[in-house]
Amino acid sequence: MERIKNAALIILAAALIAGGAWVGNLYLNISAGDAELEETRAEVSALEEKVRELESRPETEPEPGPELEPPKEPVQKAPPAGAPTGREILEAHRVVAHALGPSEDWQGRNCVEGFEKAYENGTRVFEADIIFTADGELVLRHDWGASIGEGDKPGDVLTLEEYESFNPILGKYTAMTFRDLLELMDRYQDIVVVTDTKHTDPEVVSVQFTKLRNDAEESGLLYLFDRIYIQLYNRRMYDALERIDHFPHYILTLYASGFNNTMEQFQDYALFCNENGIEGITMWNYWWRPEYKEVLEMFELLSWVHTVDDEKEARSLLEQGVTGVYTNSLTEPQLAPESEPEPETETETELEEQI
Repeated sequence: MERIKNAALIILAAALIAGGAWVGNLYLNISAGDAELEETRAEVSALEEKVRELESRPETEPEPGPELEPPKEPVQKAPPAGAPTGREILEAHRVVAHALGPSEDWQGRNCVEGFEKAYENGTRVFEADIIFTADGELVLRHDWGASIGEGDKPGDVLTLEEYESFNPILGKYTAMTFRDLLELMDRYQDIVVVTDTKHTDPEVVSVQFTKLRNDAEESGLLYLFDRIYIQLYNRRMYDALERIDHFPHYILTLYASGFNNTMEQFQDYALFCNENGIEGITMWNYWWRPEYKEVLEMFELLSWVHTVDDEKEARSLLEQGVTGVYTNSLTEPQLAPESEPEPETETETELEEQI
């Protein structure tokens, strides 16, 4: 009996020992969790103290960085002292060279060689055709209808790079961009350019002439607009341009305006020009009527007709009162006013005979 009692006491002791170990482990785990919690609380308290310290500091200006220079605007050139004005050049000449002047085998090529030939022959007023490339640049070309070299299909609108890849055109003509034309005008201070930009839609006109002006500004050659006469096709085009800028010189061409060749409508157009500072009117040569001269003089307007390549016809139109003619081939010497013969004077011998 005593043995059984002792065995029971041993079992109970073992159970108590095991239970005590579990309780001890539980206590230790709780203690470890409390320690971690205290550590976290300490970290938060330290961060709060850091924030309070930063907030208590006086405000200071941030360190200045490097100064950024504003973009430099291109320096604009000025006309040389004593250079003639656009109006002076126009009034002194009778010929307007169509498409910058003639080339040997194709009229209207808008090339350097045509310009040089016409200039050598005394021409000082040049019409230039200005159109867009496929990538929105401006080049001198009448249209995209004719091929300018092998690989250029008629009707294909080229990019600027593609267009310039054909230089020289047909192996002998130097094609030009609008910027090239500006540089040429800067070298030749005694010429006027009349634009032929083709488009009449106000939105296209706005894009085109914004580009024209920007090209001139970026080249530092805005002053050249004193010698650029913008050819207007209708009243809407004038309104569109005035929303961009007031360009110094305009002329009105009637071929795209719906002109019906009546005196009443011509007077209406002349009045519109006079009221808006438009300096002249141009029309087809077969629309000209001598009675228009009186209207033009009344409103102080210049006048031109196009396109005339016959010298006799050109002289007749000039005698009837037009200021000048657009032409592919005529020159200033050909159309110069014929000098009147000097009146005969009595010689000394005749006077002696009378005595």
